Amino acid sequence: NESFKFSIEPTNEYFNIYDENDVFIKSFDYNSLVPYKNLLIQLPEYKLIKEKIEIEYINPENLFQRYKSLISVQSLASTRASLLNNEGLIEVSLITKDPFFGRNIINKANEIFINRRVQEETEKYRKAISFIDSNIASINQVVTESKNKLKLFKEQNQSIDYEIESQGIINKIASIDQNINALDIEINNAKDRYTEANPIYKNLIEQKNILIIKKEDIAAQIKLMPKEQQTYIDLYNDVSISQTLYQDLESRRLGFSILEASTMSDISVV
Repeated sequence: NESFKFSIEPTNEYFNIYDENDVFIKSFDYNSLVPYKNLLIQLPEYKLIKEKIEIEYINPENLFQRYKSLISVQSLASTRASLLNNEGLIEVSLITKDPFFGRNIINKANEIFINRRVQEETEKYRKAISFIDSNIASINQVVTESKNKLKLFKEQNQSIDYEIESQGIINKIASIDQNINALDIEINNAKDRYTEANPIYKNLIEQKNILIIKKEDIAAQIKLMPKEQQTYIDLYNDVSISQTLYQDLESRRLGFSILEASTMSDISVV
């Protein structure tokens, strides 16, 4: 944790190390790895420099705190919405007598911040892809098993003409489920804009309830069908649901892969 100074003196055959009080420590061969306090020093032979090289080591944490205290960060966002959405202009400034030093410090701080922002976005997409990869194989296996069960059932019941009527019911169920999912999205968005007593919100809920009742009516019709048709509908739905889920995961994986590959910073430095 300490900060300290020392110096290195190159000679023709070796280099010398002196402490901060200019007291000689030891001589070392060029290109050797030399331990000194909490540092490892390796000096290639460099014949152009003959005078002592003064070096100051500052603990990184202390250095960070020193620069942090110099840098001022101020939001120039003019509206509350901009502040809540982390949007708008941010002014980063540093008061110093050395403009070259000040610009270098601010530029480096901005570079670190932007790179970290990109890394965080990339890591977020990478984790999403990893999660999908860990589940997609098992979903694919479910799809295969569901298809095999349906295929086996149809082979064992070739003499039964159930497919036309059953297919119509399956299409109705799929259409209702699709509409319910779409309404769920609208209802979720409406929650942020309206109260539960608002006519628009209540209308969305009513539409969803009507669809649920229709789906329950179809389920009741299915129970009156011959057992073979009920089995066929169940097996077909299993294939449809698992296949849709697999395709959705594949689509999401592709989307996240594109986002990961094309991640860029959303910050511009003026």
